[in-house]
Amino acid sequence: MGCPFLGKISTPAQLGAYIAPAPAPTVQVVVSEQVVTITLPQPPEPFTRGEKGGIYVEKDGITHKIYEYDAFPVELAYDEQLGFETMRIRHYMPQEGWKECVLQSSLLARPVDFETKLRDQHIQPLLRNEMSMYFDSYMRKLRSDTKLRKLFRCQGWKEDNTEFVLGDKLFRPGEVVQAGHTHGAKGFLEHFRTKGELGPWRDLTWAFNTPSLEPHAFMLLVAFAAPLLQIANRKGFTICALGDTGTGKSTMAQFMASVYGHPEKTWAGMDDTPAARYERLGAYYALPVYIDEASTIDPEDLRKLIYSVATGKGRGSLKQDRTFREGAEWATVLVTSTNDSLQAKLQIAKQNAEAESMRLFEFRFPRVSAFGEVAKLVPIVVNENYGVAGAKYIEYIVNNMARVKAEANDLVIATERTFGMDPRERFWQQAVALSIYGGQLAREAGVIDFDPERIKPWLLTETQSMRKSVSDNRVGAAAILAQYLDAHVGERVVVMAVNEAMSGLQTKPTRGTLSQRYEPKEHLMWVAVKHVRDWLTRHHFDFASTRDELMANGVLVNDRDAKALGGGTDYAGGSVLCWRIATDHPALALREE
Repeated sequence: MGCPFLGKISTPAQLGAYIAPAPAPTVQVVVSEQVVTITLPQPPEPFTRGEKGGIYVEKDGITHKIYEYDAFPVELAYDEQLGFETMRIRHYMPQEGWKECVLQSSLLARPVDFETKLRDQHIQPLLRNEMSMYFDSYMRKLRSDTKLRKLFRCQGWKEDNTEFVLGDKLFRPGEVVQAGHTHGAKGFLEHFRTKGELGPWRDLTWAFNTPSLEPHAFMLLVAFAAPLLQIANRKGFTICALGDTGTGKSTMAQFMASVYGHPEKTWAGMDDTPAARYERLGAYYALPVYIDEASTIDPEDLRKLIYSVATGKGRGSLKQDRTFREGAEWATVLVTSTNDSLQAKLQIAKQNAEAESMRLFEFRFPRVSAFGEVAKLVPIVVNENYGVAGAKYIEYIVNNMARVKAEANDLVIATERTFGMDPRERFWQQAVALSIYGGQLAREAGVIDFDPERIKPWLLTETQSMRKSVSDNRVGAAAILAQYLDAHVGERVVVMAVNEAMSGLQTKPTRGTLSQRYEPKEHLMWVAVKHVRDWLTRHHFDFASTRDELMANGVLVNDRDAKALGGGTDYAGGSVLCWRIATDHPALALREE
């Protein structure tokens, strides 16, 4: 009878070999702001982690080495962004020490693919199938002993506004569980964490009971407004603190940011690309985003950003495989500060920027002596105590959701009546109502120590001031038409007189395509409809509303007049669809030749 181990071993030493098992692996996790060491289970039989390293399996009385060094799964998680379960693996490298990597759990169903991914992470198993079986059995053990953690790609509301993700915690009614963020969102979200205690932070908010610190209080309260937007079925708005250097705008930005995380590392970078700004908005989702000195942003990029914040969605794009990638989504507040008016800057990008102006709540942030001593304390307090206020506030909202949901939308509507706002001012309405209501909830939760209602008179004054500024910036249809005519004066033929033979004396156009015909004695001008439409579109003016306003005030006599612009001149051509304009209208005041 032959040897039963023939072909199964490479050396007789394998028979009866004993591998001393390593102690159960441990991992450190943060629980309630404390670092806790958790002991993980040992791998199920017949697998062994060797005391001196290596992974082994015993089969038919024979010990086989699967891998020379130690490796084991630490955690199972569901990755929201990737859409599948992942396992975090901790492994040892002889020169580099302990390392970690994350792999898709379903790879275990395909041992060849699993080995390939392991090798990509510097793990080179000796026995492919046995390595897959080792991790599969280990994972099953982890699954039975530990709870699956969720990794989220963004902060904010989940499960139909019943749960809220903040940092590494998932707030549910009656409980707070560990969560996490996806690997792709780490750069945006890793600084939403807690440090210190609520007491010193809350005590410092008492300063906002001081008269003249209303702008400062409002900037802080906006942080509590952001999570309420989705509850009130709103998408977002932008606020801007406008004031000189040294007034404390950046100091208050630190205070505001410290509600949910690090007072500065959660800020968006001034040099971020437009795409990065939208990705950050999507990652923060229901938490405020702060940009310091937004006046450094290109005017056109700024215009698009302010408009997009209010829509709650970024621009989609094509993937490498030509399939469509949806743009990031959010329901939050963009907060910024600047020395120069953003309302004025919007006029550079778009000559009639009313739509964007109504989505921007720009308030004056003056130099106030009462803030001097407070400003010295803010950096000291918030750098040692941050994130705790937001955690307590979110927990309070989640546990009182029925009431908050019923009240939030009603308060927005009530503010419209109190402040005399019209539908165009709905974004200002949201800024006012949700900031005050968020402050009320924060006060109920024991997070702040001042009455947010006290800033209402100041908010009313600022709203009236903004209303006047936007009205002053509005460009009427006649002024828009005058800009167009001036921009294309070199494309105009001026016909002084036309005789019976339809020949005329004229001033020749000096450049470009003939787009205008002017007959001074008739006090009439014709402009090609297509030409004026293209110019209005390029300059972000609405063609239909401009046309309708010109018709209503009598500047535009006919909006569909067929006219040969060069008729009776050396520039004769076919008829084109034109606007016929009364050049002697007082609103236009075109100088007669």
